[in-house]
Amino acid sequence: MVSEAKRHRFFNNVPGLKRRNGNHTRGRQSLRLDDLPDDILILVLAQCHVDDIFALRLTCSIFRDVFSTYSAHIIPAVARCTFPRSGLLLDPQTAPVGYTLTWLKDRIPMQLAAILVDRYRIIYEEELVGFRLGIPAEDALGSELRTRVGTGWRILRRLSNIAKEVYYLDAKEILSLLQKKTSWLLAHTSRYETEIVRLREELILRRRLEYAGSMSIREAQDYVITFTLLSGAWRVSKSDDPSTKHHPTWPFDFGHGIDAPRTIRKGESWVTWFILHLGPQLFWEQWWLLPAEAPGTMNHVRECAIEAFFAPLGPKDYAPNRGDGFVDPHEDLHNMQRQCAEKVQRVFYEKSGGRAQTMHMMYFRKYFQQRGPPNRAPAMEETMGSVPFFINFSAYECADDATPSVD
Repeated sequence: MVSEAKRHRFFNNVPGLKRRNGNHTRGRQSLRLDDLPDDILILVLAQCHVDDIFALRLTCSIFRDVFSTYSAHIIPAVARCTFPRSGLLLDPQTAPVGYTLTWLKDRIPMQLAAILVDRYRIIYEEELVGFRLGIPAEDALGSELRTRVGTGWRILRRLSNIAKEVYYLDAKEILSLLQKKTSWLLAHTSRYETEIVRLREELILRRRLEYAGSMSIREAQDYVITFTLLSGAWRVSKSDDPSTKHHPTWPFDFGHGIDAPRTIRKGESWVTWFILHLGPQLFWEQWWLLPAEAPGTMNHVRECAIEAFFAPLGPKDYAPNRGDGFVDPHEDLHNMQRQCAEKVQRVFYEKSGGRAQTMHMMYFRKYFQQRGPPNRAPAMEETMGSVPFFINFSAYECADDATPSVD
């Protein structure tokens, strides 16, 4: 449905084009796609972003055939249209076997890596750490770290796809795969849905742990590095800061998010489960796909997280700016999700050897030694300044005689 909707929105912006279902766009004279020569279709595809290409290939056989035939010419144009200022990302050396669809798809995790490594410096820009954190996206000295973070994003995507695959399964398939009997569930219909969710998460956890077990030590380190950097994007500011008055309070865990990055890294926060479940897509949307100037872009990930957390609740219970006095009526579900996420994170941290959480600092220190004083290099072009990087919340601070009630 999403791909079909994207296709129709795209077609509606092409004057004089008639869709196969007979709906017309602007103009009195309409053409069918069949009537357009390949040259025109190539020009149309060359103006698409990468997500448009994926959608059109899935929903329109004509565009799919043209793309397959002329992909060597279309793919570089699509990449330039999607990443207009990302020179290193589109360097011909990144496509040793030519511009393929696999190469184009891989630009997404690599762009997310470039954003994360670049924007990490603004997380601690007000703190004195002795050297510069983060590496500009267009500085070749950051290529090794960006490659490792790109691998981490791919691993996260696979962990998310495991969840999607399991949730696509019918309940009977879940019971069969876990060798569970249906008699108890049928006798307790009031708990049927809850138990099926628990079994789905059990199967997801099993498959994720098997996948983690197949990782090399370096791949596990890449994942830990990526998650460490990513956790810093979740920013929880003090509630007495005037700039945070419009930010909702942190509703997900005990402690109101005061130590959110650490708990997210360790898997102790419900947010870890949310990230594992949905994967890189939400960050791709907020950081790059959606228009940066659009009102909803800056808070896209945050609003999706809040909606997912409160999805089982009725509208009267949904008040993310509540502060204290809220008891999670789905505490058992959320605790179970936290426990599953924590087990996944622990396996990766143990396999990485325990040093990966600080490994990114080695790259930043090395970069500062080569680019900082006294060998100060010319400033690199700023290409990520407009990226809405942070996921912002405010921290509710209880009165002295109050007790936090969330979780």
